[in-house]
Amino acid sequence: MPLDSVLIDGDDFSLGLMPELEKSFGVRFPRDLRHVRTVGDLFDELMRLRPSSGEGEREGMVMTFNALRRALAPLWRETDPRPATPLADQELPWPREVRAILERETGLAVPRPPMSAFTLIAVVALGALGAWAFWDGSWWTGLGVGAACLAVGWFDPGEFAGDWKTLGSLARAVSDANYDMLAEKGARDSEAAAWRTFTALVAREAAEGNRIPHPAEIARETLLDVDGALAAAAARN
Repeated sequence: MPLDSVLIDGDDFSLGLMPELEKSFGVRFPRDLRHVRTVGDLFDELMRLRPSSGEGEREGMVMTFNALRRALAPLWRETDPRPATPLADQELPWPREVRAILERETGLAVPRPPMSAFTLIAVVALGALGAWAFWDGSWWTGLGVGAACLAVGWFDPGEFAGDWKTLGSLARAVSDANYDMLAEKGARDSEAAAWRTFTALVAREAAEGNRIPHPAEIARETLLDVDGALAAAAARN
């Protein structure tokens, strides 16, 4: 059953979803999107900026999977990795290094791996320490801790989790991040294919309770609730 609405944090919308759509589809959205109320409205705006050509016969996901498998062939422990092959079991370098290899060998944009548990704990601890320093009036200490927090995050090696859990999940994420480039290489460029990638990117930035909604739950009439504005309006009424 389609969702009535998807909740997207304001920062995730302007700094996450919109840039990701622009990079994947090779477009630039206008600054004024006040007419966009539903997921379908935003998709229509995307199609206005980049109409589907109707060309291409290959599946972008399959093209991406094969490209990733070839790029990592010298590093594989298995001789025939499949979509369900866990990346953590392949004795690969750290995810951050794997990302650099994939982008260099394939020319595709590869999403950043999730932050490692150790780095996440360190960032939270340093953030709390920095907040306490500012509250205590120790501005220079707070700034130093903030710089250390940024450095820890910058050099984070990443973790094989989320989209980086299996070769198939990573191929899907990379495919979604490179729709326009894959279309130029012969991937199917239809409105249906664009919609599938579009809803996948929307779902990644949306929150439905404590879970990420499935792209199939997102319909054209699903409302875009940025920063809970719709929920707040309903509560006032």
